[in-house]
Amino acid sequence: MQNPVGTGPYVLDKWVNDDSKTFKKNENYWNKEATVYLDSVETKVIADEMSAQAALLNGDINAYFGGSTSFQNTMMKAGFERAANKMNYRIYFLIFASDVEGSPLADVKVRQAISYAIDSQSIAENVDFGITFVSKEYAVEGTPFYNDAVKGYGYDAAKAKELLKEAGYENGFTTTVYAGVDQALTSYLVAIQGYLKEVGITLDIEEQETAIWTSKGIYDIDEGMILAGHGFGANLVNQQVSNFSKRAREGVGMLKECKLHPDDLDNAIMSALQASDTAEMLKYEFQAQEMIIDDYCLGYPVVMSEAYVTMMNKDLVDANCFANNDNFPDFTGIYFK
Repeated sequence: MQNPVGTGPYVLDKWVNDDSKTFKKNENYWNKEATVYLDSVETKVIADEMSAQAALLNGDINAYFGGSTSFQNTMMKAGFERAANKMNYRIYFLIFASDVEGSPLADVKVRQAISYAIDSQSIAENVDFGITFVSKEYAVEGTPFYNDAVKGYGYDAAKAKELLKEAGYENGFTTTVYAGVDQALTSYLVAIQGYLKEVGITLDIEEQETAIWTSKGIYDIDEGMILAGHGFGANLVNQQVSNFSKRAREGVGMLKECKLHPDDLDNAIMSALQASDTAEMLKYEFQAQEMIIDDYCLGYPVVMSEAYVTMMNKDLVDANCFANNDNFPDFTGIYFK
């Protein structure tokens, strides 16, 4: 770990623990056809966004990896460029602790009503400044895993009230949503709370400290919902196995404590995992998507976003460095105008 060995275009020159790493051009780089523009690259650790914002504005750094939608919006208004990875995404999922005895959420119509009650498009536009986007399913449109047959839930408060009435909750009910404070989801929680109030559901918000949330909170919900975000990349089937198959009960998936793990959904997910070719895998993955969203409504995708985002000085040109189809930045693909 202290002396990494690699064959890339840069080699580690200096490492100041918890502060910075400096990489210099590899003079023995094997790929002589590649243009390595920069003599060196320094990566600095800047933990908070206010410090990162000041460093960008003052020219102390040229780019900053990560940052909230508010941070990204502020920096774009200041003239900085936004480069997003094209392979990795993040979903903010409202997960129902379904089939808990005595819980209204045990009724699929109630889960569907909650999904109809939330205006995700408004959240993306007004809470996230248009930086996040909406997907009707657990996949991103334009990727191989996206299933056009999934119906999903557009915002329809009248439909939500109708389903609640059919389920016997015309006068509403009270439930709880849990989230970890480390995920900075307060704005989402408040928005969801407001939307559910409009259809008669009282939603209590419980934000748990990180230690509690990561050790038991997300996996130990008796009744109610959890709001959690997680990244996903090229193979969405592995995420479905972790979160929605029966294996989730044995591991750390989002539905570990959920009592509802339908056999047909588990069969579809595991068939996708064990498929011998891409076409077979996608066939079963599509079936799983429809069951997760339409048939059982195990979770509602609130919004999605690119997972790896870098805000860059306008003098930088990203030529496949950050905005690429890989999991890592390629520093042969960046240079100054």
